[in-house]
Order: sequence, then C-alpha cells, then structure tokens
Amino acid sequence: MFLIPFFLFFTAQNIPTTFIYTVMVFVMLWWSKFSRKIIMLVSGLTGGLLLALGIITLQNQVYQRERLLALLNPEKYSNGAGFMVLRIKEIMSKAGWFGNPRDQEFIPDAQTNFVFVTFTYYYGWLLAIGLVFILSLFAARIIVVKSKTNDLYGRLLLIGAVALYTVQLVCNICMAFGFFPPTAMSLPFISYGLMPTIFNAILIGVVLSVYRRKDFVSTRFS
Repeated sequence: MFLIPFFLFFTAQNIPTTFIYTVMVFVMLWWSKFSRKIIMLVSGLTGGLLLALGIITLQNQVYQRERLLALLNPEKYSNGAGFMVLRIKEIMSKAGWFGNPRDQEFIPDAQTNFVFVTFTYYYGWLLAIGLVFILSLFAARIIVVKSKTNDLYGRLLLIGAVALYTVQLVCNICMAFGFFPPTAMSLPFISYGLMPTIFNAILIGVVLSVYRRKDFVSTRFS
C-alpha cells in the first residue's frame, strides 16, 4: 500500500510530495500497534530501498545533486543552484524586528515557496515569530485532539494529519534559513496556490471529523 503510491509520485518526479508522503507513512507506522520488531524490519527494508533510489536519482539528475551541494557550499554554485540560497540569506539578514515595508527587494517565489521570507523581510521578525506561533498551534491542537480520541483508527488519522501538516511547516521555514534545499514546499494556509490551500483545508476537515467522533470506540480496533 505504501510502495505503489510512492513509485507513482517518484516516477512523476514530484520529490516534495514523495518526501511528505513518506514521512507521513513512517510516522503512522511507528505509532501503530505493530510490534517493534516488525516496525524495525519494515523501516529497515524500506529505508534501504529509499536510500538506493536516492543515490541513483542523485547520480542521474545533475540539477538535484547540485541543489543538495549548493546547500552545503552555495558560493561554489553561485551561478546556479546556489544563487537562490545566497539571495535568501542576504534578504533574511536585512530583515529587522519591524521589517522594511517601504523597500522593494526581489525575492524569488515570494508568494509561494519563500512566502515566509517575504513576511519576515517586509513585516519584521516580530510578525514572523507570531506567524510561526499561530501555525504551530494547529499542530498542537491536533495532538490535543489525539489524546482525547478513543478509537485507534481515529488516532492514526490524526497522527498522519499532524505529520503532513508539520513537515510542510518545518521544511518551509528551514528553507528560509538555509537548512533545507529550495523546493516546492508551501507554508500551510499562507502560500499562494489553490491545491495547497485545498489540501490543508481537507486535512483540517479530517481532524474535525475525528474530533466530532472522539468518544466513539470501534470494537474492531479496541
């Protein structure tokens, strides 16, 4: 069930979606009721397969290899993949506590992948910290709902939801600080785009649906 969607995402060369999906599945696996021996076995075999595919992909896809290397040494790739990393670092270094609302700086993917950089530069670190706090409350609330849910299947859905949401949030912010390679990773509910907004809205809808039935106990999983 995991490998079929994984290879569909992978063959479509949609690396961000493949990464998010993989993280979600493994988080749900480690929170499941399988024995630790089975979890370790499945994780080891699948992890080895993913590592082999990653090495093959980096050897064949030059631009993806350069993205990773540019993250470690952006000056060396300043004419290519390193340009965006250096540009984002420069913009973030100019952002003050109250921002630069009157300046006009070129920010790559200002409304999508680097929308957090845009908010930080124009409105300052105070608003950026407040934004991260508000977005983190969504993940915290999902965890609280999980603790109040009696059904195992409902708890697994919530674990998957918080994994999907958190990986987007963390990776997007890490891109702004140069800890994650620049890629198509949106900031939940903030980045411009129809599909990311609908996706996260459905995610919250699933959480609300589970919360509505939090007191139910399934005899199948109890």
